[in-house]
Amino acid sequence: MTLPFDILGDALEALGGEYFEVRRFVASEPDSAGNLVPFYASGKITAFGQIQPADGSVTEQAGFNTARKAVNVWTETEIHTVETHGGADLLIIRGEVYQARDIADWHEHNGWQRITAVLAPPALQKYA
Repeated sequence: MTLPFDILGDALEALGGEYFEVRRFVASEPDSAGNLVPFYASGKITAFGQIQPADGSVTEQAGFNTARKAVNVWTETEIHTVETHGGADLLIIRGEVYQARDIADWHEHNGWQRITAVLAPPALQKYA
């Protein structure tokens, strides 16, 4: 069922949204030691959405490392996780790099997703 109105658009208009960037996961390949190393697209996608701190109890219940900062992002831009595409896209928000971890996908119904993303480890911060 498709809704006849744009819930996210209405929310962004009321609450204000912000721009962030997305680096698409491309593939993982083994390094010389046999460890899988993720590779990301060289270009960035500019996206727009509502970004809020993620509730600690929700991230803990989802099994995320609660020592790492997490955010919820509501956007119309399709974002990929390990579960959906074999690797997580990176979100560059306010100069910090986050990994997309969990998605509530309402794209089919009204064109948007809620992504929970956690602060990426230091090795991935170079993608900012």
